[in-house]
Amino acid sequence: MEDFMKNYTAQLRKKLVGKKIIAIRYMTDSEMAQQGWYSKPLIIQLDDNTFIVPQSDDEGNNGGALALINGQDYTLVPVTHKG
Repeated sequence: MEDFMKNYTAQLRKKLVGKKIIAIRYMTDSEMAQQGWYSKPLIIQLDDNTFIVPQSDDEGNNGGALALINGQDYTLVPVTHKG
């Protein structure tokens, strides 16, 4: 498992480190319908057109919440539901 995490971290480092966030929005109703989800997660768009989409699990069964943690500052970005 440790090797898996090291390899995965290295792959993500290449894809994410140094990128800039250019947009933040909630998933649209049509995007949610395409995924078959009932929750709308926050979507983070990077400057290379990469989108970061929180999911409830690794199978992509639904959108998920996002926790932002910086020292004592904790912000929870919730999912919303259709409508």
